[in-house]
Amino acid sequence: MKMFLDVVPILADRCREAGRAVDGLEWVTDEGDADALIIDKVPARRLDRAALFLGSLATLAGTDEGFQEWDEKLHVRFERRFEPELQSVYQSCRTGELGQLGLLRLHRWVAGPVTAAEREEDLLACVDLARWFFGELPVSVFALEGPSSATIQLHLGFSGNGMAMIDCAWDLPRGRGYDSCHVIGDDGAAYADDHRNVSLLYAGNDPQALKVQNEQAAIVAVLDSFITGLDSAESPIGLFSELRSSKDILAGVRGSIASGQAVPCGVGIIEGRASSYVE
Repeated sequence: MKMFLDVVPILADRCREAGRAVDGLEWVTDEGDADALIIDKVPARRLDRAALFLGSLATLAGTDEGFQEWDEKLHVRFERRFEPELQSVYQSCRTGELGQLGLLRLHRWVAGPVTAAEREEDLLACVDLARWFFGELPVSVFALEGPSSATIQLHLGFSGNGMAMIDCAWDLPRGRGYDSCHVIGDDGAAYADDHRNVSLLYAGNDPQALKVQNEQAAIVAVLDSFITGLDSAESPIGLFSELRSSKDILAGVRGSIASGQAVPCGVGIIEGRASSYVE
């Protein structure tokens, strides 16, 4: 596949480096010769071919969705779907090793200060993971928010009594944050957290635990999935319509916080496409 890069230079360099490990990928310097595009900014015009968006989810979700063809032509990198440890847990769920999924629990704790846009990014990513693992939209949302919006707890109810419990905490004291994912099915359980993903460094004095970085491997996986999985329902690459669904769920979260009550959600049809809505 011939691809044209329209991203900031540092990201372009990372893509070119990662592209060496992807079969069937050819970079072109003329957009007119490309089969698909890679972009990191919100499209300013109609899309005439598939495009992979590597920019901010919060920025894209916050735009005025004026071009309906984005739903099918604009592909989105939901970055957390490509974390190797979460991929492993997800595959255990999808292959039936754990039975029917009953509970998904996510922690996202971040040292501050964290901007409002970064918090929105975290929430969109966490809500997307819940939708991805359960393979459906939630039927209800309940949320609580702490002082200064520094903490938020979500309960997403799914069909069959499945649930996702998500807690995010920002502006924590200086230090490394913490991410974890636990799933419980009726035949087993699995978890992934960043305590496991560290290497010990001995350089005199006490050893240090350094988090293993997988950014380059993640970009390789994103590019490979985009090229090989455009027509695959199992591809981790998502569509813009999925981001819109997560945005709708967050609208329900804000409604629940304001009312102090659970908010029912459902599935509606908009111009022939399934989409979430908040009742």
